[in-house]
Order: sequence, then C-alpha cells, then structure tokens
Amino acid sequence: MIISNTTGKLAQAAFALAALSLSGSAIANEQARSQTVSHSDLDLAQAADVDTLDRRLDRAVKRVCGRASGPSLQERNIIGHCYDEAWSGITPQREFAIARAGSQSDRVAARDGGTAIQVASAN
Repeated sequence: MIISNTTGKLAQAAFALAALSLSGSAIANEQARSQTVSHSDLDLAQAADVDTLDRRLDRAVKRVCGRASGPSLQERNIIGHCYDEAWSGITPQREFAIARAGSQSDRVAARDGGTAIQVASAN
C-alpha cells in the first residue's frame, strides 16, 4: 500500500513538473502576441528594400511565436503552426504594400500611418 501511494505521488509530481515546464514556455510566448513592423523608411519598389521588409517580418514572427525551448515535438508543432498562421496573416498586407509602392496612394497612406504591417499570433 505504501509503495502504490508513493508511486502515485511520484506520478503526480512528474505530471506537475511537465505542466509547469509547458506553461513556462506558454507564458514566454504570451509576452509578445503582436508586433507592428514599420516600412515607412523603405522603397518597396526596390528589391533590396523588399528583402529588408521580409527580414523585419521574419524577426517579428519569431518574436510573436517564440522559439522551442527544448526538443519537445509538441512545442515545435505549436510554434510551427504559429509561424504558418502569422505568415498567412501578414502576406496579404505585405503584398498590398509592395503593390502600391511608389503610387500616389502610398504617399497618402504614409501620411495617414498606413506604412506598417501588424504581425499577430492566432494562439
């Protein structure tokens, strides 16, 4: 009886420890659930500036979604899904910004604050 009670307590402790480690990474990921990426300083009619925007967006997605803290396949899957969702959300904004580059509407948008892309996590 003492052995099974001890085994049960060990199992509970192991479960609690696993839950704490997962919730710790979840808390870290909760810190930055959205981020605004400005492109007001870029000329998106230029390929080099589009590359700069893409690097900024990639860094923002990584900050919003976080990075795996260990070898957990579940954690890597969650973060991978977050990356996919974030890129799905920003791709139309990115394409629109590039399409309007250099036009009159782009200068109006710049004046009205329309030169930023919002990167957000759906999780």
